[in-house]
Amino acid sequence: MIDIKFNSEYRILYVTFTGVVGFDDLELYMHKIKGLDESHEFLDVIHDMREIDYKLQPDKIGDLLKAAKSVTSRFTFLRVASVHQNAHSTAISTIIRERLEIKNVEYKVYSTVEAALDWLKVKKINQQVG
Repeated sequence: MIDIKFNSEYRILYVTFTGVVGFDDLELYMHKIKGLDESHEFLDVIHDMREIDYKLQPDKIGDLLKAAKSVTSRFTFLRVASVHQNAHSTAISTIIRERLEIKNVEYKVYSTVEAALDWLKVKKINQQVG
């Protein structure tokens, strides 16, 4: 499941991924991001993937990156902080980060939400962003 909430005070998109998430789920998520209001030229995003069970085959990462390039082209700049607690999801996101060649996207991997928020320079935020 993918739950998306936007905190207007901090201008941050907080996306929680739980359970089994595969390529189709990620593609649907990107479609939703593409539909965001035009006022979000610069967007900070937290991907909370601490409870994800990735079912993404390594050979689909290239397709995922192509879809991401299409979606992110409408933004001036995005900073994405991906938070993980298990080795498998960390490895998948690290591979994505290493292969990411999108000039307007900065993508980092963290083990805590606090570290991700610190990178995004957001000192206080409720887990129930909204």
